[in-house]
Amino acid sequence: MIAARLVAIVGLSAALAAQGTMTITTAKESLTLPWKDDTVFAEILKGLSDRGGGTIAFSEGTFVFDRGVNIQGVKGLTLTGVPGATIWKFRALDEWGKIKTTSAVKISDKKLVVDNPQYIVAGRRYQAYYPDQRGGRCVEMAVKSVVEPGVTPGAITLGFVNATHPGLTEIPAGAWIVPEINFIDGWILSDITVKGITFDGGHDPKSLTIDGKPYTTGHTTLCGLVFRAPYKDRAKKPAGRNLRVEQCVFRNLAGRGFVAYNTEGIVVKGCVFDGVRTEACEIDHWCDKAEIRDCNFKGGFSGVQLNDCNGVTVAGCTFDSVGIGVNGLDAMKDPLTNKDWTIEGCSFKNLETAVRLDANVMRVALRRNTFMRPGKTALDLLGSEITVEDNVFEGCGPTPWGIATDRVKADRNAVR
Repeated sequence: MIAARLVAIVGLSAALAAQGTMTITTAKESLTLPWKDDTVFAEILKGLSDRGGGTIAFSEGTFVFDRGVNIQGVKGLTLTGVPGATIWKFRALDEWGKIKTTSAVKISDKKLVVDNPQYIVAGRRYQAYYPDQRGGRCVEMAVKSVVEPGVTPGAITLGFVNATHPGLTEIPAGAWIVPEINFIDGWILSDITVKGITFDGGHDPKSLTIDGKPYTTGHTTLCGLVFRAPYKDRAKKPAGRNLRVEQCVFRNLAGRGFVAYNTEGIVVKGCVFDGVRTEACEIDHWCDKAEIRDCNFKGGFSGVQLNDCNGVTVAGCTFDSVGIGVNGLDAMKDPLTNKDWTIEGCSFKNLETAVRLDANVMRVALRRNTFMRPGKTALDLLGSEITVEDNVFEGCGPTPWGIATDRVKADRNAVR
């Protein structure tokens, strides 16, 4: 029975209940367990998926994540919390900015030598950044074991290692090693619902520094929900299906809030993104049929990031003090993507740019939005077949949609 299996995994202890409890429900039974850690939580998710799915309802409380949940192929799960009272939080990042490699190591060797091995923990994931931090992370890795001090100081064995920069064959000397921790980092997930949970990074993203410089180059660690899938082989499209995120809060995150790749059927509704440093909500390569409704975005580089996706609706959202409200990028230069987007009934204020669209973005409708006093421009529209109608522009200049051309058609807009 699943109950016996889960009790064995968790190892019941009254002391653990201080963080909160999980009520796990399947078609056959229900069981309430204390929270132990995110490693056990990942096992529970996989076990439920293997048995046909189920629901995990979190109580009020703060649930601390030590290394983040990394799962593959999971489906049929619902995670619920008490809105505003169920808080997932990262552990203290005591090692941040304190670990450097002391010599270059070939990636194929699956080894690492660092100056402060006491901060490295077996089982955790890490990223390497070039000494000057250019270009984001260059290597992703998982630590298998750490050699005892005095044997080979700082020698670390890696379970897996992946170069993220083409042609890179070694981890250079002087590279910075930082933790890779996301609340949920999933590979090809389907039929997943997350509702009523606060994802709190637990720190001000602006306070994170490396070598005395603000951490500004990465967006793949310290994230909320990351739903990955392959996006280089069109035969594998779509890889995932049906992701739904409702009434969640994403705050104090140095990475992204929510991101999905190559998934069909995405709904993000009634969520708050506050203090997400990079892309708050990103619909990425080859996603199709996505809705982002009634969400609030404050701070960060971009509110909604749309990369190489089709059939997206952004409706009823509020964007305040964001760099770019809706940012449409043609990253992969794929002629079959970046089509059929609707942005309607949204409010944009105190932004650098409200809506920005790359040249190959097409068939976009902007309707019934309000744009107020942008820092640079309300609309930066380089795409084609764009309709701008029934919007209100306040303090945006006489023709905020640019010069009327065949690419952009504007009608019934109020300019004040």
